[in-house]
Amino acid sequence: MPYVYGDSVYNINSHADLAAVSGAIPVSQMFGDSLSSDLSEKFGSLLQFVNHGKKVTARPTGDPKRLINDLKTKLSKVDWSNHDSVEIITRRISALSDKTLYVKIAKSQESWRIKNEVDIAIAQYNSYCRKTIVVKRNGKLEKLPYDIYKKATELQNTFRTLTEKIGGFIVYCDKKH
Repeated sequence: MPYVYGDSVYNINSHADLAAVSGAIPVSQMFGDSLSSDLSEKFGSLLQFVNHGKKVTARPTGDPKRLINDLKTKLSKVDWSNHDSVEIITRRISALSDKTLYVKIAKSQESWRIKNEVDIAIAQYNSYCRKTIVVKRNGKLEKLPYDIYKKATELQNTFRTLTEKIGGFIVYCDKKH
């Protein structure tokens, strides 16, 4: 969880997330709270709190499942082409979840390629988790991620339409190479 909250779009909701994992109740003037009153019943607690500079780690005392489920519901309604919203919500879910995989790739000339391959693998896995389709190919039934199948079918149809309109291909042979 970020140590500083509210200074970027990615950590603007950290106070709500921290309240969810610590059992704290936010202080609000709307509910009659005042800083001059005793607020100790609103305090939360965390175990094994460690400050790592710009982020902290701790074992929660509260159960963030309700907030995680709310965020997952919100994520299911987000248009996946809106990458910023997807990124913000998935970062919050991963910060609240203990079932998150962090991949750290050492810097090298191949880092960009490895990162792209990991991104593709994760996207395919997520696609499988969301929705699959069973397709018969070459007499065999195969499960495919629905989103990827749908996009491949669209591209195939676009390609067929274009080739039908072109009426042929021009092939040029460069004898030098």
